[in-house]
Amino acid sequence: MKDGPVTTREVLTLAIPASLGMLLQHAFRPLDQFFAQYISADAQAALGASTFVVIVVFGAFVTVSGGVGPLVGRATGAGDTLTRDRAIGTGLILACGLAVVVALTAVMLSWTVPIILGLSGAEAALTAEYLWWLGLTGAAIAVQPVVEAAFNAMGFTRRSMTLQALAVALNGVFTGTFVLVFGWGIAGAAIGTTLAQCIVTTIGVAWLWRTTGGFELLVHPETVRRIVKLGLPVGLSTFTYAFVYWLLIRTSVAPLGQMKGLAVGFNALESISWPLFAGWSIAVSSLVARRLGAGQVVQAKRAITLALPWSLGAGVVVALVFWYGGPWFVDGFSEDLTVRSQAIVYASILAWSQPFVALESLFEGVLLGSGDTRRLAWVTIPLNAARVPLAWILAVFFGFGAVGIWWAINVTTVAKSVGKGMLVYGGRWADVDV
Repeated sequence: MKDGPVTTREVLTLAIPASLGMLLQHAFRPLDQFFAQYISADAQAALGASTFVVIVVFGAFVTVSGGVGPLVGRATGAGDTLTRDRAIGTGLILACGLAVVVALTAVMLSWTVPIILGLSGAEAALTAEYLWWLGLTGAAIAVQPVVEAAFNAMGFTRRSMTLQALAVALNGVFTGTFVLVFGWGIAGAAIGTTLAQCIVTTIGVAWLWRTTGGFELLVHPETVRRIVKLGLPVGLSTFTYAFVYWLLIRTSVAPLGQMKGLAVGFNALESISWPLFAGWSIAVSSLVARRLGAGQVVQAKRAITLALPWSLGAGVVVALVFWYGGPWFVDGFSEDLTVRSQAIVYASILAWSQPFVALESLFEGVLLGSGDTRRLAWVTIPLNAARVPLAWILAVFFGFGAVGIWWAINVTTVAKSVGKGMLVYGGRWADVDV
């Protein structure tokens, strides 16, 4: 652990690989969305609906990785290898247990979820098929977040990036082959993703073992308690975020026929923008955790100051790309005029909130790294939930249609950014005991 001041170079060294790694990690969404155009427009809509189901499932996995990250970061900063290794080993065991539970649940409920979302016809059938195959073959997706959280918390963001580069390369090859050559349809998209993750996660666990010098794959009760204490608010926030989109789809998006536009806009555009912001979040989270572990509160705060202009600058650039480049991006994902027009409206409106998304992500990284996850959830969960009634009021009651839905997302994004910023600059995160 460095004793000197945090430098811009140190922030960039962590943030750039982290951004690239997150961009690659989320590339399976635009990859699947791209190949889905060769199946049908209904397949593209199904992938959009499935995304928010996957995020709900991911909430369970983030409950583990969200607790492992700050524990590993603090222990690394303090030079406490025993606590670090116990957090990693316990986290991996917990993730494997969750993988089994989630897989069984996903398979059993795959045909029920589309009905809950308010989907019908081909969209519902394809959504169910995609989720069934994802649940049957996707156990590795539970373990991968723990591996990534451990590497990032220790400051090895390049290793996470390398693993994700391999995953996206394999994903592209497998999915393209299964969809275009074998003709497996939407099942091929699911299997291509999970097979790539299985291979890369196995490599990641082996690499993590070598990096730490070995760790026990045992469950330590006290470590479980600490992981759950830190990670449960993160998991609940992730679950709420996705469940809110379920309700949005059922109450506003699907009734107004906007599912295809949301699918392309969210999977093709935001799967590129969000990872860029998340890179700064990961960098700051890692620095804050390790500096707090070393007792260097001033340097933890300095990391925020150094990262802020870079993160905000990324938000402004993404906003301009959404506004001016949205049509160009959308054209690459669909030739359907309805899909394209819906997605372009989505991009032009969401452009206005991208600087706030960037700041929100940065502030969230500070709170995650410090372990102040409970107060983070207090801001995140209510404001995400507010999107459902606000979207219905604007889109349906006042008759603004899709424009109302997207502006409801913008308004709540600004509110979340302000709320999380107040928590960060209030300073109490530095005193959280993990």
